[in-house]
Amino acid sequence: PKNGQTIWRHTLSAAASDRFSTIAAPVLALSDGIIVTNAESVTQRLNWETRSVKWSYSVGSVVQPKYDEGSVFVAGTDGAVHKLDLASGQALWKAQIPTTSPLVAMTLLKKKDIVLVATANGNLFAIGMKLGSLEGVSPTSTFGAVTGDFFAGRPEQNEVCLSYRTPGYACWTWNSESRKSPDEK
Repeated sequence: PKNGQTIWRHTLSAAASDRFSTIAAPVLALSDGIIVTNAESVTQRLNWETRSVKWSYSVGSVVQPKYDEGSVFVAGTDGAVHKLDLASGQALWKAQIPTTSPLVAMTLLKKKDIVLVATANGNLFAIGMKLGSLEGVSPTSTFGAVTGDFFAGRPEQNEVCLSYRTPGYACWTWNSESRKSPDEK
């Protein structure tokens, strides 16, 4: 920040078939490095100290990866949620989302051990954090396209809000009693 000089840089490798190899998702900062993903084909863990790639995983994302207890969750451009081991980058499970709409938002509801993902057309899917099982699917969205990421809400009650084209935003909570679907608030 003193002089604007670049301290270090890294070029994220991409598959030759990538049309969009840019970094579209916010980087996930960790104490010893970062998790970065391009828009199509690769997610990498970079080490701050050595300024090198610690591991690579062959799926890209437009959603910021999430971290929880030694694991990284990636909403892949392949239409699946991936749980990776933070240390090795090895896949612990892959949960294919039953939709043709891209995954555009993801959050963790830690109290209920749920990964909540949203598709571009506004549907929500709840995935169990431990095994990657599909725990619930929202009804078809009448709000239109998702225009942002999950935000705010009341986390202690497993409530989050999501930006939509119409009506602006909606808040959702995971109904742990029925464990069938997220309920609209």
